[in-house]
Amino acid sequence: MVSIRITKSIFIFFNPNFFKLFVHVGLSACLLIGPFLYLYIRNATKPKNTLRTTWWLYLLPFLIAISFMEYGYPYSGELNNWRHFVGHIYSVWGISILASGYHLRHILKKLWLSKEKSSDEEIWLLNIFIGVAIVYIAYETVAYTSYIVGALSFSFVFYISLLLWLFQRNRRQIASDPPIKYANSSLTTEDAENTMQRLSNIMENDKLYLDPELTLASLSEKLGLHSKELSQAINQMSGKNYSNYIADLRVEEAKRLLLSPEHQHFKIAAIAYDSGFNSLSSFNAVFKKHTGFTPNEYRKKS
Repeated sequence: MVSIRITKSIFIFFNPNFFKLFVHVGLSACLLIGPFLYLYIRNATKPKNTLRTTWWLYLLPFLIAISFMEYGYPYSGELNNWRHFVGHIYSVWGISILASGYHLRHILKKLWLSKEKSSDEEIWLLNIFIGVAIVYIAYETVAYTSYIVGALSFSFVFYISLLLWLFQRNRRQIASDPPIKYANSSLTTEDAENTMQRLSNIMENDKLYLDPELTLASLSEKLGLHSKELSQAINQMSGKNYSNYIADLRVEEAKRLLLSPEHQHFKIAAIAYDSGFNSLSSFNAVFKKHTGFTPNEYRKKS
């Protein structure tokens, strides 16, 4: 919605006589920026699936309003009315930002009042929230600046978001599952041994650890176990958590590939992805942590 709105602004800035239907589309999209921001923030900060069946009911009034403005008050012939519409559209946008900020209040409070480090997910949500707020302020203050400031502010926010996304993607963890806490394991030694034997067999035969998107939940489902039960078995029998267990398997695969004559011409990045790692940076960090050498050093040393 922001993209459509900004594209319209750029065209109008350089060609004030541009087709008015496009202006209408841009302003209509502007009406949905705030609601979509609110839905995104709310769904990211509430238990999953709470909006899966109701989100369209929230958007329905805005879609009806857009249809009403489209057929009852076309932009080309109702410029005076649209001046009032724009004010209401910006009000919806501003109110949605405030509502979104309410759902982010615990993250904002931690950012300003606490020394606790924010998670990647929290930083991303703040980036989205602050970015949309910056664009909103740029448009609300256009009377004191220039019409193109809105488009420029969006470009700035877009590139910051893109860089943040790329940065987070390159430093993703081996497994994104949060640690499962349990004080006393209810799993017997025999049950844990059986589970680990089944896990070892499926890893050896199917090499599931080569899948960079493998999660504790998906692995548990394949074994027909509860995630907590599998996590306990891994911890009880190996002394490692799930992430370290998978990392060990991937590092061993990488070591094999690095020493394989058939893979001597492969670049380190190719070895990383073939071993199940989702980024070269994470591969280098984990490999050195496990072996004490970088992948290049290990290949040359051996």
